[in-house]
Amino acid sequence: MQKVSKEYQASMSSPLRERAFIQVSFGLINQLAQTGAKLRASDESYYSNSASVLTFGANNVEYATLERQFTKVDGSMRFLPRENLNVTYNDTGIISKTPLGVSHFMLMVNFGSEEISFKGFSIDFGYNYPTEFKIDTNNGKQLNIINNDKSLWVTEETFDKVQNMTVTIQKMRYEGCRVRIKSVQFGLGLVYGNEYVLDSSLESYVSPISADIPQVDFMVKLKNDNKYFNVDNPKSAINYFETGQQLSVMYGYKLPNSNKVEWLKGGQLICTEWESDDDTATIRGTDLLRALDKEYVDGRYSLSGVSYYDVLVKLFRVMKIEKYYIEPRLKTIMLKNPIPRVKLKEAVQLIANACRCTVSQSRWGEIQIKSNYIPTLTIRSNDGDKMTNLTNILKHLQKVEIARLDTDYTTVDGTMYFATRNGTSTHEMGFVSDRASNSDCEFDNPISVTITMDNIRAYYNVNFEFGGALPSLFKIYTYNNGVNTATFTVDESEISRKMSVIREFGECDRMTISFEKTNKPNNHIVIKRIGLETATNFMITRRDMMSSPKAIKQESIKEIIVPYYIYQESDKENVLISEDIEVELNQVVTYYLDSPCYNFTVTVDETSSLVKIISESNYAITVKYKTSGKHKLELRGYKYTVIEKQVRLSLNNRGRIVKWANPLLSDEEMANQLLQWLREYYTSGIEYEYDTRGNPELDANDIVNQENEFHPGMQVCIYKYNMKFNNSFSASVVARRQGG
Repeated sequence: MQKVSKEYQASMSSPLRERAFIQVSFGLINQLAQTGAKLRASDESYYSNSASVLTFGANNVEYATLERQFTKVDGSMRFLPRENLNVTYNDTGIISKTPLGVSHFMLMVNFGSEEISFKGFSIDFGYNYPTEFKIDTNNGKQLNIINNDKSLWVTEETFDKVQNMTVTIQKMRYEGCRVRIKSVQFGLGLVYGNEYVLDSSLESYVSPISADIPQVDFMVKLKNDNKYFNVDNPKSAINYFETGQQLSVMYGYKLPNSNKVEWLKGGQLICTEWESDDDTATIRGTDLLRALDKEYVDGRYSLSGVSYYDVLVKLFRVMKIEKYYIEPRLKTIMLKNPIPRVKLKEAVQLIANACRCTVSQSRWGEIQIKSNYIPTLTIRSNDGDKMTNLTNILKHLQKVEIARLDTDYTTVDGTMYFATRNGTSTHEMGFVSDRASNSDCEFDNPISVTITMDNIRAYYNVNFEFGGALPSLFKIYTYNNGVNTATFTVDESEISRKMSVIREFGECDRMTISFEKTNKPNNHIVIKRIGLETATNFMITRRDMMSSPKAIKQESIKEIIVPYYIYQESDKENVLISEDIEVELNQVVTYYLDSPCYNFTVTVDETSSLVKIISESNYAITVKYKTSGKHKLELRGYKYTVIEKQVRLSLNNRGRIVKWANPLLSDEEMANQLLQWLREYYTSGIEYEYDTRGNPELDANDIVNQENEFHPGMQVCIYKYNMKFNNSFSASVVARRQGG
């Protein structure tokens, strides 16, 4: 769930909403041109960097160079170091060596031997832009620009079948200044808002147990004014669309009593297809994983194992995915069994399932692998008397309190007990600090309780049950992978014996509660229970629902079976491939295997000297031939013996049996952990489908509260969410009840 302001929350939950907005942007960028262009300037300074120009890497930190109307003394600029090979300069783009004078500055662009076509061209010149320049292409196209008044110059001109082009700078905004080029873009970035968008939908799906690949599907229908998107129109933008181009979606909502619009990122996707008629153009996009259908054949058995984290890093490298997040916990879990021959994205899904994680794509296009099970909690404190049972405060147990001489603490209604002579108790106790506050209700050193989780989760509530002595001030510190991520202060205005601290605590794996003051002097800290809630505070009410929820009872599950697989080496060599071949000298060929094998030998005409093994895995072997012509190939190797064992769990007296076969599981402990995870999922057994007013802040896999007249406080996990826009928000929801 995305963070939004309190004003946004209040207005979106009101009976009447304010105006909704959408913004869809497309990068009409010729990727071949953008990645393959070679740039050369007629005049470059020693701190110039042309590499950043094509990748939009130029930063905003400029060097003070005493040029007219350029150098600022407001602290935003830096002094220019002397020329030194050992100095790393700021990526400020291309900068001419000398100020523009009698000689013109030229930027030469070469696309190689291939003819490139693109619609639109833009140059970011920065603060001191040229007022006169021209663009020439090798095929005779010329643009003469005069009276330019923009630092970011953009044209929608079409450049057809270009091999090279030259930008000639003739006159600058201020005389005596250097030419600066921060970025060059071959194409257009098109942005469409409410006035052009007729209809739109963004459907996200995430399996809570990683049963399959996550999916994001986007559709937008645009007005086709002036037949701008018609295929037959030579100036049409649609002729320059390419699969794989970026597509960005933003949702906006006008805040009440102001002109401010609060914007939320909807998704960062890739274009997949488009179509148009005389009235409309429909463009579709999808997530990054959808198109990755390449098969993974590099699975290898490892007796000692390799971390699931490292395997995922390798997979993402092969998939050419640069933006990803892998939970650090996976660094400590070892994969032994080879990944079978599956698609790359399916390999990621298998790993996520084995490690009790979900795989998803964030709104910013990041592939995320995150734990999705209820974490195991451990607790410690810097204090605690003899009667303290610290672990009890994490349990739903009835705890008692011991009478003590704290201010206004001890009651005579029979609810308290006396301590034994040695200062202990035989009753179920929670936490009681060993130290008491002073006469000013303060602790010289705060009393702290630290809860550590075995995975990283986002929390939205921390529930407390205190004893008769109450704190009046405490702070909650959250940590993620050792880094303090946030601090929350709770004062006496919200503190009571049973209370909830409702905040967006964010993702963390450690939480420290530090008690600084009590509400009465000379009092101890008494805690009966602390509970962490992963469900958001979001409530889908009946008023939000545009249709009556359809409750679907899932088929009852009688038993869950989770196999795990133990690999053993064989003592028998097998002929894996035997065939007549015809090859060329130095030809490289890869052979694929259906079952995992190892320790290969390859012969051609019964000799090994005519062929060389280049690489191998348990499912593939690549060889290079040192001969040509017709020959007899024989590939030999050993097959692993795979022993299947099982763990089982009965859920009901009747129903179907679920056998959950993940080939990566290699030991009983992981199989049992997966079994319990599946039990939590299948125990619920109720799903809901309905339409709502739509909330763009919701994500697939969010746990929210859903109003229900028979089950107050019912929580559901949204696993499919279709966000729609048609001049207003709406959505369809598919959710699964949490718990039994």
